[in-house]
Amino acid sequence: SYALVRPLYLAKLGSFSVLEDGQGGEAELKQNAHPSAFVEVNKEAFQMLSCVGPYLHRDALLLQKVCRVLRGYYSSALLHMSNQGASYHAPDTGEIERKDPRLLLKEARLRIEEALSLCLLPSLQLLPANPAIGLEIWEVLSLLPYEARYRLYGEWEKEDERIPMLLAARQTSKLDTRRILKRLAKENLKQLGRMVAKIAHANPMTVLRTIVHQIEAYKDMITPVVDAFKYLTQLEYDVLEYVVIERLAQGGREKLKEDGLNLSDWLQSLASFWGHLCKKYPSMELRGLFQYLVNQLKRGEGIELVVLQELIQQMANVEYTENMTEEQLEAMSGGETLRYQATSFGITRNNKALLKSTNRLRGALLPRDDPKLAVPLLLLIAQHRSSVVIDADAPYIKMVSEQFDRCHGTLLQYVD
Repeated sequence: SYALVRPLYLAKLGSFSVLEDGQGGEAELKQNAHPSAFVEVNKEAFQMLSCVGPYLHRDALLLQKVCRVLRGYYSSALLHMSNQGASYHAPDTGEIERKDPRLLLKEARLRIEEALSLCLLPSLQLLPANPAIGLEIWEVLSLLPYEARYRLYGEWEKEDERIPMLLAARQTSKLDTRRILKRLAKENLKQLGRMVAKIAHANPMTVLRTIVHQIEAYKDMITPVVDAFKYLTQLEYDVLEYVVIERLAQGGREKLKEDGLNLSDWLQSLASFWGHLCKKYPSMELRGLFQYLVNQLKRGEGIELVVLQELIQQMANVEYTENMTEEQLEAMSGGETLRYQATSFGITRNNKALLKSTNRLRGALLPRDDPKLAVPLLLLIAQHRSSVVIDADAPYIKMVSEQFDRCHGTLLQYVD
């Protein structure tokens, strides 16, 4: 495997061809005659990765180079797809051929996803804490859309149940995480936060799901946990969003209390945690969560809008206040500046952190390349507000009015 991957890795660095010297010393690099050609990776390399599976963790250097080869391979496929006129560098004959770039991209994506699912992600779980390897794997994952990444995360968990040593690693990480969380406090935040991150570097899915479970049960843990997450990598942040969406979509749990009026404690804690987290860390991605909210509104489910309320309140400082003082009511009849001062709660308009978080929230709703969700989400919230009254199935009018007020408050926040 190493002998096959190393020349491909060197070739990907700068479109070089590798000429080994007669004594097997250092490689001599020569500029490739066709630097713009799409270079195909031998299918034997992917077959070997499938056979090796999680045992690739025994050679961290080889694992790192495999990640770089896969990243260069898929990046070249994306580049030639955008050019719509790819030349195909056959690995066996070395000749330049023509091939449909869409077929090349489809084939490359299937191969990359298979390698990640069967080899790279399970191997990461068996490595000692190695954030460099996690970063290399994220460089490959980041080329895929979030839908494909979340699907791989779900398959990753199923892979644990099939292989005993992965299951053992997951259970060990869960026990270590619970042991650390019992001692996590403001005084020892720096030390224990690094310990949590060290475990999460190898088993992000298990560690982050355990932490989310604890937050749902104990709301007081939100602040120290959010502060401790500053040691996580981008891969762990992405897995965390998948875990939050998974918890929201998981069935078998009531999202309202027995009275039918108030939200469940676990849902309020989860929404507050996500709002504080996205406000503090700019690398958090929000597209997946917004798409989930859009899908839920299409189904007529609007309880999860509390997550959107927290995001707007934390990231844009727009809070829906039900009980306002007389001074605030008078100020709301004035101009934009006066209304802002009445509801700013001590945060100035020129706050740089607030401006950055607001721009990130706006950018997630109005991305440049992906489909824009700002207008569909606005329309769906307005439609859901009307359907709450028209299609009400609650036994008491107070339940209907509470749902309407909650949806109306979210709509006002969103418009502001």
